[in-house]
Amino acid sequence: MKDAHMHPEEAVKAFEDLQAKYGVAIHWGTFKLTTERMDEPPERLLQSLKNQRIPYDKFRALSHGEKWDAPFAKKM
Repeated sequence: MKDAHMHPEEAVKAFEDLQAKYGVAIHWGTFKLTTERMDEPPERLLQSLKNQRIPYDKFRALSHGEKWDAPFAKKM
């Protein structure tokens, strides 16, 4: 799956490289496709964000059905 997907640490690196203002982790935990725990990707994302000192309100892994009223989604 690595040819078509990023693991959480790569996603944080891309976030930094792109100098993104916000990031949303999607497409995780829907189907059991790997040997990792289903809840492992958001835990690894959170740890990677902490390691890079990126605030959690800038890059989120939403739970299924969760809505995020992020600043980029607000109409001006």
